[in-house]
This record gives sequence, structure tokens and C-alpha cells, in this order.
Amino acid sequence: MKRLFILAVALFSLSSISFAADGNYAFLSKLNEKEKFSGLVNYLGADYEQQRYLKEIFELSSQKMEKASRSGADSEKEVRKALAFNLANTKNVLSAEQYKKYLIVLNMTSINSNNTALVAEK
Repeated sequence: MKRLFILAVALFSLSSISFAADGNYAFLSKLNEKEKFSGLVNYLGADYEQQRYLKEIFELSSQKMEKASRSGADSEKEVRKALAFNLANTKNVLSAEQYKKYLIVLNMTSINSNNTALVAEK
């Protein structure tokens, strides 16, 4: 129930943001690049098992973002789904403190790229 509530809060936060699949959230698909990935897992202090799961989540998120960029009229909906997928699955893999750090990284990256916060920390 708690996970469902957190997912609902994340989706509600995201619904207030205008999304576009034109590259504003391209950083999500770049999380699985070797340099960015290793820096992120070092910052998070992720163990080997968490790294393995995160790598898979980031690859799947990247695929979903690529699909969203090709979907045309439904691109906003698909980008929201890809972001929700990424957030929900990383929340399940990381500890509470690690997830908080992850949200900070995503928000700071988002703010630096287009001056819009992704999600609220909770």
C-alpha cells in the first residue's frame, strides 16, 4: 500500500509538469552510459546487486524513452510512463537514503537542463 501511495504521489507530481519527448528528459536514457552510471552508483553507494538491477532499469527506461519519441501524439503519456517506471523500480531497489540521493540527482539534472523540477522529495 505504501508503494502504491508513493507511486501515486510521484505521478501526481509529474502531472503538473508539461512533458515533451523532444530531449528535455534525454538524460534518463543516458543513465546507462558507462561513465554516468559508474559515477551515479558510486555516489549512491550501491552494492553489486543494486548495480545490476539499476543497469537493467536504466536500459529498460531508455528503451521506453526511445519508444515515446517515436509515438507521436501519445508521446507525453509515454514519457510519463517511462519516468514512472524508472522511479518506481529504482525505489524498490535502493534504500530510502539512496533513493533520496537519486531523486536529488534527477531533480538537479532536470533543473540544469530545462529549469523544471521533476519530482518532489518525500
